[in-house]
Parts: sequence; structure tokens; C-alpha cells
Amino acid sequence: MKKGGLLGIGFLLLFAAFLLGCGSSGEAVDTREQERRPPTEEEKQQAREHFVEGSLLEMQGEYERAVEEYTKALELDESSAIYYALSKSYLELGKLSKAAEAGREAVRRDSGKLSYRENLASVYIRAREIDKAIEQYEKIVELDPNNSQAYYTLARLYQFDKPLRALEVYEKILNRFGEQLEILAQIADLNNSLGRHDDAIDALNRMLDLDPGNESILHTLGSTYIQTGEFEEAKSIFIKLFEDHPDDLDVLTSLVDVHVQLDDFESASEYLVEVVKNEDLSLELKVEIGQIFIQFVERFAERDPETMKLAAPVFDTIIQQYPDEPQPRFFRGIVALFSDEREIAIEQLRRVTELDPDDNNAWIYAGEAYFQAGEYTNAIELLSEGVEKHEDDFDLYFLLGLSYNRIDDLEQASEYIGRAVEIRPDDVNALSMLALTYDSKEEYTTSDSLYEVTLSLEPDNHLVLNNYSYSMAEREKDLDRALEMSQRAVEQRPENDAYLDTLGWIYFKLGDLAKAKQYVRKAIDVGSESAVVHDHMGDIYYHLGEYDKAMEFWKKAIELDDSKEEIKQKIERGAI
Repeated sequence: MKKGGLLGIGFLLLFAAFLLGCGSSGEAVDTREQERRPPTEEEKQQAREHFVEGSLLEMQGEYERAVEEYTKALELDESSAIYYALSKSYLELGKLSKAAEAGREAVRRDSGKLSYRENLASVYIRAREIDKAIEQYEKIVELDPNNSQAYYTLARLYQFDKPLRALEVYEKILNRFGEQLEILAQIADLNNSLGRHDDAIDALNRMLDLDPGNESILHTLGSTYIQTGEFEEAKSIFIKLFEDHPDDLDVLTSLVDVHVQLDDFESASEYLVEVVKNEDLSLELKVEIGQIFIQFVERFAERDPETMKLAAPVFDTIIQQYPDEPQPRFFRGIVALFSDEREIAIEQLRRVTELDPDDNNAWIYAGEAYFQAGEYTNAIELLSEGVEKHEDDFDLYFLLGLSYNRIDDLEQASEYIGRAVEIRPDDVNALSMLALTYDSKEEYTTSDSLYEVTLSLEPDNHLVLNNYSYSMAEREKDLDRALEMSQRAVEQRPENDAYLDTLGWIYFKLGDLAKAKQYVRKAIDVGSESAVVHDHMGDIYYHLGEYDKAMEFWKKAIELDDSKEEIKQKIERGAI
């Protein structure tokens, strides 16, 4: 026994004597009790001593030793109190089967003792035997109809897989003990989870009757109104909440959600413009408000350019207040980029690079704005400056290389895309583009090596399969493998005109003119406006002996791209 363990021992002995003396009542008679010789007074005294020792050990957290003492006490004098104490110690040790066994015996010996049943229910809950725990609490509320906590626990247990029974018990609690916020909250949550939103709204309104100013309840009520499609009711709630808390982004998000559900992005934009005019709000919060609107546009309008434009006034308002801050200009540029307003995007993003040259994203998006506008020279000028400031930025090098590729400066393109690959050696897009660039330079040893590396990383990459197989077809190299790769690309993208043309062209190289015609014809039928594709069809018809048809497609190719001198020569000669 640890030092200090004898404190209060006189009281514990009296308590033990009382508990041990209360162990005789029960609903059933155990034959073991009939067969066992009644304990002597000396044995009872020894049992009480073991029980007290076990109780002291239990209070000190010495559950293993407590079990030993309780077990010794039972050997001398069995009682419900000892079984109860033994069950609790086993429960603390995580020995659930033994805790249940002792707990059941305690209940059997004294079925009217509520604490015994509560303990046994706790064991069952730990063992995830919820139905058995429910049985105990059903008996507890039967024995003690005024036990509100027992009713509450029973309802919580029903919630696992009997939610309707749980609702019945919660309503019984309210009828018996009066309206309570916690119980109504459970009713509201349960009904919402069951899709019974009207019943949830009823419970929430009853909660507001008890606590009219509770904003958490109002927020839940507004969200539930959204679930039932009562958007105007939800709108009025969230407007009130946001007026009281203009810095609460959760409330603002819900308010924007209501406008979106009403299919009224325009009103949402107008409202947010007024919100960001509030001088008491910080710049960071105002920018977040604009971002919330963008997120809803992306989610519900799929970046529709016209809808995205509605975010512009929000950021324009912020820019007027903070003309030298880069953050609102950055998002204004992004909005313009996705709204196809490239001049505005270029203006805003270029300005961000001046205000905050350390923001690599500003350089990337500004370069992309120039790129999308077809201003490749300007893109190169800006991105060249960007890579000087951000020497390890993959995106800047890659976009710079693409820009050089577009002006047919293949040397510079291969240099900068190569730098991007050095930064991310496993990036398939960069590897594929670098391979294509070397292919265009007719440095086939390098391009083939890069294609192979790319396919080792992504064997089914349809773009690489197509580009590599077309390159092989043009060189009439390993046409059987080229055919197999092209077929795999077409299987993945059966309506891609470029892929169909590649497959047709490989069949042409293999001498299968019928299949060549079939696939190139399909490429044109699905909408190809490529001069190369029409040139291929002309060549196929020429080899089929249909010279008028060949001339028709060659002329169409020149209409699509009059820079193709080789096709012009075919037309002049009337032959390949």
C-alpha cells in the first residue's frame, strides 16, 4: 500500500460493509449461491478488507492490483458491489470481455441498481455493442422515469442506426422536462441529416424562441433554408448576420451562395462592391471577398467569361482604394485573363511585376496573357526578364521556350525548354515539348531519345504516342511500331483530327491506301482545318489515280495556309 493510502480507511470500511450488505437482492437466484456455504463473519471481514484495499488501489490508478484484491474478496464473499467494482477496473484496463462478465453478474445480483446498469452499458459502448447498451438504458429509464440524463444517453445511442427512435426519445425529453436548447439542436441536426429539413427548421425556430439572439442558430437556419430552396428567407438571415459581422467570411460565403442559388451573379457582384467600399475592412479581407466570388463562378458557371467579368468591379473598387498594392491588381488580371480581356490582363499583370517583382506568379500569368494574345515577342521580352529574377522557376522557362517555339526560333526554344526539364526532369509535358522541338530541328537522335524517356514515364500518353509515331512515319522508320503507337493514341481520342490524320498517314506509308483514305477522311469530317491534313488527302487521291480529287484537296490546303510552297508546286505540276 502506498504512503497515504490509509486516509479515510474507517469511512471506506463502513462504506464497504454497506455495499457488501446490499448485494443480496436480485431478479434471479444463482445456483452457485445456493450451493456455496455462507461466509463466516471472519471471511466477511477479510472480504471487506480486500475490497477496501482494491478501492484504494483503484483510486490511485493501480487497476491490475485492484483486480487482484477484488478477486480475493469474491473468493471469500461474493456480492454485487464487488462485481461492480471489478467490472470498472477491468474496463479501465481495456479487458472488455471480463468487464462485461463482471458487470452482468453485478446487474444480475442487484438489477435495480442504476449505477450497475450504467457501468455495464459503458462496457458495451466501448465494445461497440450498441444494441446491448441500449437494452441497459431502456431498463434504466423504465426504473427511473425522471432520469433526464439517461433519456439523453439513450437517444444518443439510438442515433447510431435508429435515428427515428432517437427523435422519439428527444421529443419525449422535451415533453417531460421542457424545451432545452441542446435537445432541440440534436433534433435539428438529426432531421437535417435525414433530409427532413422542414422539421429541422421547426426545431431551429423553437431554439430561437429560447435564445433569439443566437447567431450560430441563425446561421444553421439560413443554411437549412438554402437546403429547402427558401432562398429569400436565407438571404435575409445572412444579410443581417453579415451586417453585424462584416469580417465573417463564412457568413459572406453563405450570402454569395444564396445569390448564386437565385441565379443572380449580377446582384452578388453589386452587393460585394458595396461591401468592399467599407473603409473599416482590411485590404486582405477585401481581396478574400473578391476571391470568394471567383470561387463561386468557377464552381457554378464553369469560368464562363461573361460571368467571370462580374468579379471585375469588385477588384476595380479595391484598386481605386489601393492603387499601389499588387494583390488586387493580380486578381483583376486573372479575372481579365479568364474573361478573354487580354489587354486588361496584360496591363494589370505587367503592373504587378513592377510593384512586386518577387512574385513569380505575376511574371507567369503576365507572360501567359501575352502568349494567349499571340504577342510572342512581348511574351519573350517579359519572360526573359522574369527568368533573370527567378532563376529556378520551371513555368517561366517552359513558357519562354514555348514562346520561342511559336516564332520558330527552335534553338532558343530548345534551350529554355531544356532548362525547364533540368528543373523538373520527370515533367512529361516539358519532355514531350522538348522532343517535338528537336524533332522540328531534325535532330532525330535527340528527339527519339526524349520520346522514349517520356514514354517510359507515361507509356499511354496519347500526345506523345501521336507525335512520336508521326515523326517515325515521316522518316519511314519502324512503321509497324509507329502504327501500333498511333492506334493506341486514336483509341484514347477517337475524335482527335490530328491523331486520325497520323494513323491515316502511317497507313499511306505502309501502302494501305484504303485505310489511309478512311482515317484522313474522318479527320476532315470531324472538323480539321489543317493544311497538312488536306495535303495528305490530296496525296492519297493522287496515288489512287483520282487526280481531280487530289487537285481539289491541294487547293483547299493552300486556302488554309498559302505559305506551303511544296503544295503550290504540286498544284503547278499537277503531280507529286
